[in-house]
Amino acid sequence: MDPIIEFHHVEKAFGEKRVYRDLSFEVRAGETLVVMGGSGVGKSVMLKMLIALLKPDSGTIRFRGEDVTRMDERALRALRCQIAMLFQGAALFDSLSVGDNVAYALHEHHRADMTQAQIRDRVGAVARRPSGHREHVSVRPLRRHEKTSGARAGDRAEARSAFVR
Repeated sequence: MDPIIEFHHVEKAFGEKRVYRDLSFEVRAGETLVVMGGSGVGKSVMLKMLIALLKPDSGTIRFRGEDVTRMDERALRALRCQIAMLFQGAALFDSLSVGDNVAYALHEHHRADMTQAQIRDRVGAVARRPSGHREHVSVRPLRRHEKTSGARAGDRAEARSAFVR
């Protein structure tokens, strides 16, 4: 079985700070990879390189056999629709309603093939589900001083990333 994710001889530095030197690994279907480490050691850098938010200084990164380091912007948009990534703190926009946060990825990835009405309908469909997902599409903006638990913010961000597919 071919690897889904491949990093081969990847190097990355920010100025004098070398983050990766000869990073190489593969992840195959059904495998789980846990990336652990302290703050600032490169966990997010590796994930950002996988979706080409950052470029490696050298080496090759492949997703499902395609070389991410050589993709054009159109191919990268398609790649990013296949990979959901939740950043620390869930990365919600506190100036937007939860519904708008969920719709954000649809706006970014489907602006060419979905109308605003279709996006609203897709977000609204979740609001009508009988499950516990109703809170994900609240139309009330989050207040700047409002505190939500990390788990609830993560649930909302996860809903946002899942909507792209």
